Amino acid sequence: MPNQPSSADEQPGATVRRTTLLAGLAAAALALLSAGPAAAARIAMDGWSLQLPAGCKAQWQRIPATPLYDAQARKDLAADPLLSLKPDFSNMPEHLSIDLSTCYPGEGAFGTALRVLPVEPYLHIYDKSDDDNEPAQQEELARLQQWIAGDPQAMPDWPFLPFVDMHAQHSTQRKTLHFGPGGRGIRLLAQFMPDDGFAWADKFTYIFQGLSDDGTCFVLLTVPVGIDGLATDDAKEHLGFGDNDVFENRDSYRRYEKAVADLFDSGAARVRPIPAELDELILGLRRHAKARR
Repeated sequence: MPNQPSSADEQPGATVRRTTLLAGLAAAALALLSAGPAAAARIAMDGWSLQLPAGCKAQWQRIPATPLYDAQARKDLAADPLLSLKPDFSNMPEHLSIDLSTCYPGEGAFGTALRVLPVEPYLHIYDKSDDDNEPAQQEELARLQQWIAGDPQAMPDWPFLPFVDMHAQHSTQRKTLHFGPGGRGIRLLAQFMPDDGFAWADKFTYIFQGLSDDGTCFVLLTVPVGIDGLATDDAKEHLGFGDNDVFENRDSYRRYEKAVADLFDSGAARVRPIPAELDELILGLRRHAKARR
């Protein structure tokens, strides 16, 4: 039988082709290892950008204004001066938003989104007149500025710029966060309910409220969060407190609030999503230019 050619007998062109092929495969493998199947991405729009967590796919959107009194409502108001509309969370000026519900599934009071809103139009969103400021909004903004500039624990009844027909309960894990350059705010965990009561499962929200240093932009991040050990819908007792204690006795209610805070503090690693991971979203927010007003 004829001798098989050895590697030394191979043609130079074949060796070059094999070497080139192997080099290409190695480069492709290295690129996959570097990027990974769930590589993080930075998305940008209108002077703002956000570093998304690995595996999260989302985009900025421009959300149209939803004023309390639109053109039709103003016609109705002209016909009936006694007409009064009630604002709600959806009443916002045109703003930038990122829907994060696919990254952090769950139902919450305010949805799962990062919003960047122009402050000045927000102060007028509930007006019946385009020329008059809404005093309640001005007051809430002033309280928000004071709160963000100081100690996160300083205001038990902390301000919330969006209008909600509920009040915050059992707020815990307050923390100051900075976004760059030129902005800061406070994050916390809380539930919003119409009446005092237990800390309910599936009712808590991670909330970040921030302001740019120049006062033109309001940043709001809301993500539903949960932890094992919260009250279920039919609970008559929770963390050693009966429903009568929580609803009717203020001293017991304050002790109950501390017990809820201890639950979150002692089980911080069991909160889902982990608040520290949501903090990274804020820390990854960048303002590259003044947003459109």
